[in-house]
Amino acid sequence: MKTHPQLILTVLMLLLAVTGCELETRVVRSSWDNLPADPKPRHTDRQAPRNGTSSQHGEASRTTDSQGWAIQVTQFTGNTRHDQARKLVQQLRTQTNLTKFWIEDLNNTATIYQGRFSKASDPAIRNALANVQQIQLAGTRPFTESKLVPILGQTHTITDPYDLRQFIGYYSLQIGFYDQAFGQDFRQAAEQAIQVLREEGHDAYYYHGPHRSIIAIGVFSYEQAFVSAGTHDTYAPRIHELQKLFPYNLGNGLTIIQKEAGRNIGEQKSSLIRVF
Repeated sequence: MKTHPQLILTVLMLLLAVTGCELETRVVRSSWDNLPADPKPRHTDRQAPRNGTSSQHGEASRTTDSQGWAIQVTQFTGNTRHDQARKLVQQLRTQTNLTKFWIEDLNNTATIYQGRFSKASDPAIRNALANVQQIQLAGTRPFTESKLVPILGQTHTITDPYDLRQFIGYYSLQIGFYDQAFGQDFRQAAEQAIQVLREEGHDAYYYHGPHRSIIAIGVFSYEQAFVSAGTHDTYAPRIHELQKLFPYNLGNGLTIIQKEAGRNIGEQKSSLIRVF
């Protein structure tokens, strides 16, 4: 399993320093389990424009700092744009023979692209564009207006819909990780775990860090993830339900046992993380 924002490592180190806890691992089951999260969840705006970059996707003015070309499939705006884009990409991956769909979020607009080409004269573009325009969903062809557009070097792009990094500012339930203690192929192990979870019907994602890859389930806004409990916020019922399915945070497939002053204080639980 793989994913891991450096924030998680920082939080873990701080928690251990404060509580004096020790960690060890033991085999409980060959599955996924838990790890700590952002202890102070807070509202966060999506990416702001960078260096005056325009939000008008597909306009001729986007040729500045172009890093290749891609087929613009469709766009979503509004507070639910990420959920809409993510669900559509999943649908396209399962209901068409096409691959290489990816999402860009910029200036409150989530854009779905297909493919990536180094130059507009690439002979493969003609067939790729035709294939996208001919996609049929529910008996209609919703992407007949899709077009080739330049990709700006300043934008944040994700090439894999299973990559959690595309949901900056959102929350996900961390259920495990793979790191260098597993071996040099820890990233591949995480991605393989994601595939298994996906095949089982779970909305699984990975987050690759330099030394660790986190495995997480679901993508939630702050309002979806937390509810008010008087003076503080706590996990929403839907998160607690998800924790029943994935109660622990596994490290390299093993349950993490926490100790304090030499006393076993239990397995490390799954918890929400905020994507950075």
